[in-house]
Amino acid sequence: DLIDYFLCMVIDYSDWPLRAVSGAGALLSLGSFGTAIFYLYRWMVGAIGVDGFVTIVVLITSLFGFVLIGLGIIGSYLVRALRQNGPDSFVTIRTCRNGRSQTA
Repeated sequence: DLIDYFLCMVIDYSDWPLRAVSGAGALLSLGSFGTAIFYLYRWMVGAIGVDGFVTIVVLITSLFGFVLIGLGIIGSYLVRALRQNGPDSFVTIRTCRNGRSQTA
């Protein structure tokens, strides 16, 4: 129960997981850039014998990193929109002519 409560608090009331996903995507993209430089050097030296290996490795890691960054950004916008237009903003209380309160 305590673990469920912790996960609920972290996921529902925090944008920390979204920032973590964006940060992981940024690190993955930077890592793929470093990998591209490393494998490009090895290809120029002639140490890589498989054609297309460098291209596939670099493209997969960099594109996956960009996808993670995009998911984090979209999620952050959604969290911000939900916080601004939460359930409290949809409830209006009016006073009718008879003096009673009515919610709409």
